[in-house]
Amino acid sequence: MNYVTSTEREEVNRIIESSERRLLFSLACILFSAAGITLLLSSRVLSSLKRIEKATHLISAGDFGKIEPDTSRDECGLAISALVSMAQELRNREEQVLEARKLASIGILIAGVAHEVGNPLNNISMLAQNFISFYSRMDRDEHIEYMKTVEEEAERIQRIVKDLLDFAKPKEPDLKETCINNVVNKSMLLVHNMICICNIDAQLDLGDDLPSVYIDEHQIQGVLINLLTNALHASSPGDRLRIASRFNPTTSRVEVEVEDSGKGIAPEILPHIFDPFFTTKGTSGTGLGLFVSYGIIKNHNGDLRVRSERGAGTCFTMELPVYRQTERSEQCLVSGL
Repeated sequence: MNYVTSTEREEVNRIIESSERRLLFSLACILFSAAGITLLLSSRVLSSLKRIEKATHLISAGDFGKIEPDTSRDECGLAISALVSMAQELRNREEQVLEARKLASIGILIAGVAHEVGNPLNNISMLAQNFISFYSRMDRDEHIEYMKTVEEEAERIQRIVKDLLDFAKPKEPDLKETCINNVVNKSMLLVHNMICICNIDAQLDLGDDLPSVYIDEHQIQGVLINLLTNALHASSPGDRLRIASRFNPTTSRVEVEVEDSGKGIAPEILPHIFDPFFTTKGTSGTGLGLFVSYGIIKNHNGDLRVRSERGAGTCFTMELPVYRQTERSEQCLVSGL
């Protein structure tokens, strides 16, 4: 009897051990299957999320044409398809906005040309009529004075036409690796006499060890001279003019600031400061200087910003991308006037 009981006990133990092994094996298979399925699903989800992330970056950068459609019908595929559809709509809207802006710009340009050229032409016409009517009553000096005025009005038209030609057919830039501080110093030398005549306190605050920029030196010098001249025209004797340069590691750009303590720009005028033919100088300006300067900086993949406060002065900030972001050029020597 004891033998039978012992045999049965051993048989039961074997069955239990066998069941445990099978259960463990089944559990291991389930765990491995679950891990494999989870890995597969997570891989697909991550891949789709990366594609969605890439699509959103392309959309934010305005590059709508590089978003590839997704043929899968799962949630991620539907999300990508929605992004592709949105990108296509944004591209269509962008083209419409650009076309509207072009038409608006052409309208502004035509109206500006008609106005700016029309004024001196009207003056010339009036002068010619008066000259004919009163010729016999005027002496030689008055004749010369009339002709000088006509010449001045003709020169105004020439300046307008020249600025328009420079804008419409810009010269091919001669890009070279350049130290921006050298360009600033050369520009300051060219306006040094004007600074002295206007009795302006000019201060240079040029950064050391700036990375070089890849620019057309003459074009950028022209922009700087335009900014400096505008600052001097807006200043009174004894005002301060500050020119600073620095490297901004956040944007990886070299920045040049031209800041004056003059009369400033009214808030309602500030949004139009870069518009063509917009000027606060009356007949002495064509309103194309800042417009052309803005275009030059944009063609260098840079930016031109302005901030101003009425009665406290104006600051123009010119941003230019560095030539090599991973390498610093030799130290730019900072020299005064």
